[in-house]
Amino acid sequence: IHPDDLARVRRAIAACADPVGDGRYEIEYRVIGRDDGVTRHIASSGRTNFVDGRAVGFIGAAIDVTAQRRN
Repeated sequence: IHPDDLARVRRAIAACADPVGDGRYEIEYRVIGRDDGVTRHIASSGRTNFVDGRAVGFIGAAIDVTAQRRN
């Protein structure tokens, strides 16, 4: 995760794991390729499942939206 986006991503993860919230996760952030150093834009969304106020699962998806962001 790009260093400038890391704190925001961490906050979004914490929020979706908080049983007081609705469990939703939706964020766009940048990643830097480990092998090629290329910055890519990722859109990710999902939802945490809770049982008795405890996070027990998460389902979601992440897609590369770099091409759309460059236009």
